[in-house]
Amino acid sequence: NLMFAGYVTVDINSNQISEGESITLTVQSQDSKEAPIVNLPTFKDFTIISGPNQSSSSNYSIINGKMTSSSSYSLVWVLMPRKIGRLFIPSLEIKLDGQITKSKAITVSVLERSKKSKKTAQYFVEATVDNLVPYRGEQVVLTYTLYTRVDITGIDEKMPRYKGFWVEELFSPTKLQLRTVQKNGLQYHAATIKKSALFPTKSGKVSIEPMIATIGVRDAKRNSFSVFGSPSKEHVISTETIILNVKPLPKTKNGITSAMVGKWNIKSTIDRMNVIQDEALTIKVHLTGNGNLKSADILPYKFPENFEVFEPKITVENSKSQSEIGGQKIIEYVVIPRSIGKITLPPFEIKFFDNRTKEWKTKQSKAIKLSIAKNKKSSSETVGLFKEEVQLVGKDIRFMDDSPPN
Repeated sequence: NLMFAGYVTVDINSNQISEGESITLTVQSQDSKEAPIVNLPTFKDFTIISGPNQSSSSNYSIINGKMTSSSSYSLVWVLMPRKIGRLFIPSLEIKLDGQITKSKAITVSVLERSKKSKKTAQYFVEATVDNLVPYRGEQVVLTYTLYTRVDITGIDEKMPRYKGFWVEELFSPTKLQLRTVQKNGLQYHAATIKKSALFPTKSGKVSIEPMIATIGVRDAKRNSFSVFGSPSKEHVISTETIILNVKPLPKTKNGITSAMVGKWNIKSTIDRMNVIQDEALTIKVHLTGNGNLKSADILPYKFPENFEVFEPKITVENSKSQSEIGGQKIIEYVVIPRSIGKITLPPFEIKFFDNRTKEWKTKQSKAIKLSIAKNKKSSSETVGLFKEEVQLVGKDIRFMDDSPPN
């Protein structure tokens, strides 16, 4: 508690906290004409969660028959420590009623969150993952859980930026469902806040930053537990930082690699097997499995030279549960055969790392056999439709009747 210039106070609510707890920084003026103006420096050891929140109050008193008044103004910030150890709130430059002064730096001791502190905690949030040593590209399920022994009236969470991950949401309830659990030898009411599927995009040590939550705690003791009730006192808490040791994918024997991790299957379909020269046909490649659909793709594929090929259309159909994500990716090709005869299109192929067997696997679709009949209209030159024409069919071009006139 630092006093300077006779009427300005810089204060924090606690000099010693545990990891995951917040502190409140208050700048308060006494007997001033206006609220203090604070030039806030860069906080290296803390994250500013909220503030400045301003309030004021006035007091009136009568002394020797004369009424006097005094005013106070408060600016409040909520700070969350970024690490454990001996941290510092730097000096603040404060302007009040035309005068400028500086506070002294304030020391805060942040203790490691231990099992002992959890045993006495009335409420806390916890982040857990189902795998601390995944392979690059392998799904990791991240779960945020609220534990409380007091009545919670609301929660507002601030999710971190997941650097080094591709993220897909698995579960995010609109209303928290409380359940009774045993935790650290005590009975708590727990609720799952959110579940996400994380796919590491690089190997090595990758950190999942803390999730910060502002919860409303009802001060009065109640027998029943509820979520989202009447207004209450707000508290800011956070999860711990989680560090994953992400393993690189092992090298393949032939040097051909892929970003696909999980369990995958492939098949191909065609709209018809018998086609006339210069007619367009559609080939679809279906990739299904569990894992990151964004990274699912076939190995490089080359159509025969006498095939004119469009850029493929890609459709993604996600499917997910609270524990896994996956679905189907469809790669759709429109091709035009320019020659006649029987042609066999080679299989489409995928390569993926099976994280259960810890092996690289290759799967293929079936080869496609086509019978291409001669286009009777074709003589020495091609009469069929080209890419640009096929793209416009059904949009702004209608072909006239070219049958013999009656």
